[in-house]
Amino acid sequence: MNIKQAITVLTQQVILIFLCAIAFTFNSFAAEEIIFTAKPRTNAEDKPWRIGFYQGGALDTYPKVLNATIAGLVELGWLVQEELPPPGTTLTSTKDIWNHLANLDNRYLNFVGNAFWSAEWDEDIRKKTIEKMIRRFNTRDDIDLMIAMGTWAGIDLANDKHKTNLLVFDAADAVKSQIIKSIHDSGFDHINARVDPLRYKRQIRLFSNLIGFKKLGVAYENSEVGEVYSAIDDVRAVGKELGFKVVRCFTKSEVPNDQLYLAEESLKACYEEFLETVDAIYITYQRGTENSEVLGKLLDILNEAGIYTFSQTGSEHVRVGALMSIALVSYKGVGRFHAETMAKILNGAKPRELSQIYSDSMNIAINLDTAKEVGFDPPISLLGATDELYSKELQAKQKKDAEFFD
Repeated sequence: MNIKQAITVLTQQVILIFLCAIAFTFNSFAAEEIIFTAKPRTNAEDKPWRIGFYQGGALDTYPKVLNATIAGLVELGWLVQEELPPPGTTLTSTKDIWNHLANLDNRYLNFVGNAFWSAEWDEDIRKKTIEKMIRRFNTRDDIDLMIAMGTWAGIDLANDKHKTNLLVFDAADAVKSQIIKSIHDSGFDHINARVDPLRYKRQIRLFSNLIGFKKLGVAYENSEVGEVYSAIDDVRAVGKELGFKVVRCFTKSEVPNDQLYLAEESLKACYEEFLETVDAIYITYQRGTENSEVLGKLLDILNEAGIYTFSQTGSEHVRVGALMSIALVSYKGVGRFHAETMAKILNGAKPRELSQIYSDSMNIAINLDTAKEVGFDPPISLLGATDELYSKELQAKQKKDAEFFD
């Protein structure tokens, strides 16, 4: 074979390899599209997929996350808007929402009425509920996908004691709480947990850059779960980075419903201590913040003392007096992400194969009355970028406008 013939053969081989690569890539994309499609479909028996739900207890963010997920399923065609409560209808708990969904005669999804569980933040109930759920998963095979809402639920069900597909929603930090192995790998084929690894650092940096405080108070329960909920490691890391001091105070949080007053009293004690030691407070999730009326009274005291406050959990706290937080509009994106993940799993994808990372958008909520009281003058650029503004004057105007148009 001469040089010319060798070059010709080599060229043909390169072309062949290139064409094979294209074919392989095309087939791979086609297979991935089939596996990961979010298009609605019934199960192999042409029946609806059966969905279950478990939460550690009631929390004000849980109904919002669930409602946003339902809205995402409507956008994808898995549910029909007319099947849902009309706009303005108040379903204030996950149980209320689930009861409504369980009564739907939907072609694609069956929200199983007796597959709703809540541990009511009680350790005894929690233990019995876990045993009951896992026994059902392993013996009855009547649930295709479980939603585990929150950190408790994720910890309880993210394991190899069952093989039921599991999605963990709204966990404080799924990696640190050992729900999943890493942000990229759940560690189990049947498990997927949404994570936003920089969420709390973004919040603290935003708060610090806007206010420029010197000492930041963080109240939380002195336990592994308490540290996860408070994101204290992230807070301290940002404090070291930006040069502010983190002042800690320990509360009681993991208490049953009939002892909620203990959590509220411990939070009040910490905030009273902070009056003398800090110039800003990061309001973290714990049971002492669940009652808006109780928290509102504490915020009145903090605002009068000129303490800046940022709520970790959302704009509901801003409505009752916190200076700022991240606005609730971001739930729409989270809901769509959850809905797409559910849809892909029901179409055959393994939970472990799907991305777990979703970053909340930085939509800001500000209480203008609080800003005035604590001496914070929001720049025009910040107000222009703010998604939710709260004040007694604005709320009165909105109420008046609503009455006029009614």
